Amino acid sequence: MSADGSSWTQVGGQLTLAINATAYFGLAVTSHDPTQRNTSTFDNVSIGPVTGGQIPSPWVQTDVGATGVAGSATYASGTGTFTVKGAGADVWGTQDGFHFVYQPLNGDGTIVARVTHVDPTSSYAKAAIMIRETLHDNSAHVILDLKPDNGNEFMRRPTTGAATEWLANGAQAAPAWLKLTRSGSTFTGYTSADGQSWTQVGQTTVTMSTNAYVGILVCAISTTQLNTSTFDNVTVTPAGPGNIVIYASDIGASSHPGWNVTSDPTSPNQIKLVTPDNGWASTDVPLASPTTYIDATFNANAGTSYRLWLRLQATPATPTAKYNDSVWVQFSDALSGGSSIYPLNSTSGLNVNLATDAGATSLDRWGWANTAYWLPSQTTAFTFATSGTHTIRIQIREDGVQLDQIVLSPVQYYNNAPGGPTNDSTIVQK
Repeated sequence: MSADGSSWTQVGGQLTLAINATAYFGLAVTSHDPTQRNTSTFDNVSIGPVTGGQIPSPWVQTDVGATGVAGSATYASGTGTFTVKGAGADVWGTQDGFHFVYQPLNGDGTIVARVTHVDPTSSYAKAAIMIRETLHDNSAHVILDLKPDNGNEFMRRPTTGAATEWLANGAQAAPAWLKLTRSGSTFTGYTSADGQSWTQVGQTTVTMSTNAYVGILVCAISTTQLNTSTFDNVTVTPAGPGNIVIYASDIGASSHPGWNVTSDPTSPNQIKLVTPDNGWASTDVPLASPTTYIDATFNANAGTSYRLWLRLQATPATPTAKYNDSVWVQFSDALSGGSSIYPLNSTSGLNVNLATDAGATSLDRWGWANTAYWLPSQTTAFTFATSGTHTIRIQIREDGVQLDQIVLSPVQYYNNAPGGPTNDSTIVQK
């Protein structure tokens, strides 16, 4: 209630009532006495839609950079509509200015939003979705926007303080569905007319912290006026458990005879693990008490199925190294079908052989593998009974083998290797 129609005081608390979406509201008078009539008067009566309230958790909002005019955002729960008002010179150059409605994004994920209206404060005004490393005005980011001319821009700032780069255009008119996905350092933008059939606008690579921010934004291309644009169907979907990535530089080899740490500019952090080529191959099974092995620990989630991949190289990195390209893999507590598989201190192990044929014609520098070409039915996906720390052991099967990456992937590389089996340059991001 209010004495002047400007300053309002809430009466009692808020109530939650389940009623139909179509309802009736208006003015009512009662005498509280069935024998007489009450006559009352009203003025300044107005009826209008609810334009929005406080944005719901986990969403928060802020102006990023120097906007000139403070922005704001409201949310109408009945329609799921965000109304965002934002000023700011642009999302361009080395510094940004806009209003951002966002939430944390830890690791991979996807944001989808439908832009229902873009205020034409400028031909380059933006209603957009974004994944951004920090809330600083010079942060690395990837953006997919809709402009008043119904054009879409897919852009990025590759590193902190760098200039924003235009990458690709789209032409999805409002109401326009926008989608932006992050998978490691790969970002992909899509548009759609219906939220079902998607067209890729562009894809780019940005090395960004695991902990980033994702959301919707409005930029007026002006520091003296606000742009009012609207969004609905806004969703953020984090990816499932992320990849487990172990680099050779994470392991070291000082306590494991037979493995040496060697510099290699094509490896993560320019480090690989190498076994000398002494001209021999091991037995047909792993050793229960090996002397030439490496152990690496990692954290995995209970009950999640992970596919294993190794990036290997033979010495020398040519077909003449046919007997220098394989290892045995064992685990402290891996399971398959609920039963232990490839346990440590046993003669059971996964045979990973880089060559894809008997002639080893595929051997050409680095390549990804998770089995041996003559053993296609080997189990290469595993679960763990408990969450926490686990151990993977790599034994030499054929000396001369080299290793620089171990990947356990629950989604991204579950059905396909991170890279090719030959002449590969892929470095999987953590």
